[in-house]
Amino acid sequence: MKIKTYYPSKGFIGILLFIIFMACLVFKCMSLTAKEQDANIRSKMERQRLRLAQEFDEITPDEQARLPKFDSRKYILIKHNARFWLIPREYGGGSNGFGPLMLISC
Repeated sequence: MKIKTYYPSKGFIGILLFIIFMACLVFKCMSLTAKEQDANIRSKMERQRLRLAQEFDEITPDEQARLPKFDSRKYILIKHNARFWLIPREYGGGSNGFGPLMLISC
């Protein structure tokens, strides 16, 4: 006696794939909870704030030309909130081990 093997029909497989596809689509398109939406918005705002701060604190060649000359081997030039700071590369000389920070105004 020969045992028959069962193969599902093409229609059954097609409907099964369609149901799986619809389940994935519904899962992907479901709205997020309020907590997830808030976290999403907060992270986007933080990224935008950091990007804008980075663009704002970038030193342009015009600003570089207006600044007084300094020894780049001794100091690092940083722009923060539209102010230029010269920070010593090696700290020392202060009572707590930190030297003074210098503010340069344009």
